[in-house]
Amino acid sequence: MPKGPPPVARLRPGKPVKLTIEQGIQGAKLKPPSTATVVWQDGNLRVAFDNGVDPAKPLKTGSRWGQDDAVEVALRNPAEGKAAAILVLRGFAGGHFESSTEAGAPEAIAKKAARAVKFAAKILAKNRWTAEMVIDLGALGIEPAKHRKLEFNLTVRKTAAPAWLMWRGTGGYSWDVANAGVLQFAP
Repeated sequence: MPKGPPPVARLRPGKPVKLTIEQGIQGAKLKPPSTATVVWQDGNLRVAFDNGVDPAKPLKTGSRWGQDDAVEVALRNPAEGKAAAILVLRGFAGGHFESSTEAGAPEAIAKKAARAVKFAAKILAKNRWTAEMVIDLGALGIEPAKHRKLEFNLTVRKTAAPAWLMWRGTGGYSWDVANAGVLQFAP
């Protein structure tokens, strides 16, 4: 697992922040990296992924986490305290989206999270695909004006390598936000 303090992405309304997603599970840098442009605006958190992949190996466009090319946003609502459920939001290169209960979120919370997200994916070329999640923070009970920090991680599953690339390697599950990074909302 990476040493040192967790990375912090400081968000100001309407100002994009570009994050590099290149750490393996234990924190080693992997290639090709992905990037995510994160924007907080009008009550939404928009995460736009850009994923370079090996053009010699076709993307797997199914909808099974771990077996197909996909992206993940994991976060925990600070308003609910340390015992708050981790929301695990996953989108696949083929366009499928799901809100997973894998991290222990109750089914009702996972379904609520699914309704709060708009997802789209597009394969641009043999070596690149993009994905975008727009997350309605208010629908999830997240109030950036009251709770300025969210435990947070981004993951890209690249089947060609195969590799798990994270914004912050967790030493374990990609959604283990307690060992990942922080989104900080600034006024």
